Amino acid sequence: PQRRLGRPWGRRGKLGVRGLKDFGRPPRVMGVDVARGVAVVGMIAAHVGGAPDLVWSDPSTWAGLAHGRSSLLFALVAGVSVALMTRNLDPSDDNAMRRTRLALVGRGLAVFVIGLVLESLSTPVAIILCVYGALFVAVAPFVGWSRRRLLVISGLLGVLGPVLGATLSANYRSGGAGLTFTFFSTYSVPVWLALMFAGMAVGRSQLRSLGVAARLLAIGLALAITGAIGGMLGTQLDEPVAALPSSSTGSASATSTSSADTAPAGSDKVAGPETLPGEDVDLTGLTCERYPGPGGYVSCYDATDVPDDEPIIDNPDEPSVLDSIRSSVLADYPHSGGVSEVVGSGGVALMVLALCLVLARFLRVLLIPLAALGSMPLTAYSLHIVTLAVLSDSVAPGLIQWAEQSILLMVFATVWVATIGRGPLERLVARTARWFARATVS
Repeated sequence: PQRRLGRPWGRRGKLGVRGLKDFGRPPRVMGVDVARGVAVVGMIAAHVGGAPDLVWSDPSTWAGLAHGRSSLLFALVAGVSVALMTRNLDPSDDNAMRRTRLALVGRGLAVFVIGLVLESLSTPVAIILCVYGALFVAVAPFVGWSRRRLLVISGLLGVLGPVLGATLSANYRSGGAGLTFTFFSTYSVPVWLALMFAGMAVGRSQLRSLGVAARLLAIGLALAITGAIGGMLGTQLDEPVAALPSSSTGSASATSTSSADTAPAGSDKVAGPETLPGEDVDLTGLTCERYPGPGGYVSCYDATDVPDDEPIIDNPDEPSVLDSIRSSVLADYPHSGGVSEVVGSGGVALMVLALCLVLARFLRVLLIPLAALGSMPLTAYSLHIVTLAVLSDSVAPGLIQWAEQSILLMVFATVWVATIGRGPLERLVARTARWFARATVS
């Protein structure tokens, strides 16, 4: 029934202003919708907002929080949503459990297909939906698990997943399509699964309680600090990379793009370093690529004089296998898949969720546009990708582009909720999930 599932809109014909007035009221948890809306806005910022690299000591770069963390917030909230959808299930009812798990599989397949369609548009961003759909299928067998067991498997995935991925990568066993999809794509499956299982555990809590929100905020802060410390430790241990000149007069100027949504993670281009650490060579005017990790592998070239950008100098101090594993595990840059990223970005996601739960309780009316956007994230995300496909060659990324797309999508979502209700793609996915469960059981 619609009431039991917490549909945020009234029955057909009783929408409009009245529908918005009741939007997000119990049993629906509006704070979760707000968190999804924040994730959508954050991903738009990562794609078109021109957010810089995040440097905690420089407040002007804090918009870089959108890189990587928005997608992990999606993963966490997706787990919460699964828990809310299945909160009334009786684990002892085998038929109900089977139908619910099959519905999640159907939902995942529908999202996967939508992801394939969006990928065919050849936009410059990494589409998350195929991995997102695969995760719904992956978590289906765990729907009936207790909160403790979910937290245990989340912790194991968050620690052992990056270690296994780093080990495979360091031993040059990362060429297969399956391994690439699971461990080495922009959206690492173990990382997302860890956050999704954590979200399922969080969703078992009393999310309308201020005490629960306070505990989530405290836990998130502790995890964020722990992840930041791990990332700083990894940076300090990577001495050759850290020794590269930073941007200043007469030395290197950073021109890297840290968002793995628009460029492969792991490379950092530095134009014109005066000298390469360990090399008595003047590299003024050259372009160097540096790669995170001990040994600080660096390749320098002059793009104007050297055919095909052939390297002029390669740093011979390549890292050992163990050093590469250690560096990958400690990595915390966006989409690195390191333990520090899982812990730190997961903590940030928990903090955002906790704040959204509190704000939605006291500022419900003001947050309706953002919550409406979060109630149809699949539709909003798809519209954003289609917009990129149409306008990518004519609109330059920047704050104005980010604001325009975010505001227009919030207006669209608010009007849609007030006049129709559930988002079009959300409605399609829900119907597919129900059909898949019925057809498979019968």
